[in-house]
Amino acid sequence: MQLNKRYFPAILAVGISSLCPVAHALEFEPSVGAGFAYTDNADLVHENEEDDIVGIGYLGATLSEDSGPLRFDVNSAVTYQKYLDDTVGDQTYFNLDSSAEWEQVRGRLYWDASNFFTQRKIDSLEAERTSNLQNTNVFTLGPRMLFRPSEAHSVSVNPQYRNFYYQDSDTDNQQYGLSANWLYQMRPTMQVGLDGSVNAVDYDDEDRNPNTVSSNIHAVFSGAGPHSSYTVNLGGTHVSRDEFDSTSGFTGDATWLRELTGHSSLRLYLASQLTNASDNLLDSQTTPDNGSFGSEQINGDVVRDNIMTLVYRRTDDTFNTTIRAQAQDLDYKESPDDRRIYELSADLNYRVSPLVDAGLRGLYRYLDEDGTNRTDKEYRVTGTISYSMSRDLRSEFAVRYQNKSSDLKIDEYNETAVFIGLIWGGGSVPHTGIL
Repeated sequence: MQLNKRYFPAILAVGISSLCPVAHALEFEPSVGAGFAYTDNADLVHENEEDDIVGIGYLGATLSEDSGPLRFDVNSAVTYQKYLDDTVGDQTYFNLDSSAEWEQVRGRLYWDASNFFTQRKIDSLEAERTSNLQNTNVFTLGPRMLFRPSEAHSVSVNPQYRNFYYQDSDTDNQQYGLSANWLYQMRPTMQVGLDGSVNAVDYDDEDRNPNTVSSNIHAVFSGAGPHSSYTVNLGGTHVSRDEFDSTSGFTGDATWLRELTGHSSLRLYLASQLTNASDNLLDSQTTPDNGSFGSEQINGDVVRDNIMTLVYRRTDDTFNTTIRAQAQDLDYKESPDDRRIYELSADLNYRVSPLVDAGLRGLYRYLDEDGTNRTDKEYRVTGTISYSMSRDLRSEFAVRYQNKSSDLKIDEYNETAVFIGLIWGGGSVPHTGIL
């Protein structure tokens, strides 16, 4: 029997985990939810809007282990959505966010693995309607070898395999990478070093997406003070492609983190990279504070990605806040998808009483695309109230309004949605029929 290669990452992950020592202090938390959502524009269309009531069922679980040689964190969920008036076909969505680290040789050899299964837009400029969503899966696996020739010097070597699956984008690829890093502890609060890597991208459909090999070399500077820390990588990247000319140029990034108070922080990220959509998708999963992926087009082209992201975060027992501002310029080498994106988002959560929580989320996005000579503006506001009926059972009510205006009128829409439901456990049921 021949196995479809899209199942290979999952089979490989199971095989690796079977070789690892059994975890001894598992934490498992299931969650179940059900509810109804009303939407006045079920398919997010410009005209002839149809309202509908969506029945939503949710089943989720988290599994984690944070001590011993094997550490992992797994978050999974299945959501079923039934459109009672059949404006949209019934939908079932699976989501998985997982990462694992196995310390095979103490302090010297680690195995890292991750798998992210979610839904992404096929055409990033269109609405997030069900017909524009595709399943995507990102799997990574590789050893991480650490050496310490002396107390001041450290060296790491990291071969890695990556597998990217896109249900409808013809951009499936496997990547084979090797990176090495040398760091020197110049002072107790400062490190310098060199970082180099080679990565080969092998696309399944080579006629649409020529294979690439990229090489990077960067100087590394990092340091920390009483209330702040920074990391700077400066260097260059060379990308060779089948059927296209090679591309070279400066690449680098800088991260600065400042602790404002005991409960709040400010993080600034700046980068200019020669990269591809698959690597940006993986980075958005592993380091979301570096930037969101919602407006980037999934394709196999090389892209110059210039980005600045500023994140303010405040966390305490009563009031939790995350505010993010992002400016991004994407310059594709061949495809006509060049664009500039500006985003501002806020996520506010306030504990009104021991039993009542209130939340407010907002997003504003401005997108200017050169290839189609269009400008899109969209914003979304969601308010929630949650009431704890018992230790594990809570009810939730939410209202959402979203609007998009565009030079291409067919992509405009307005929607108001209301959700009410019950949740047992620590999960979160989607508030409308659209993920």
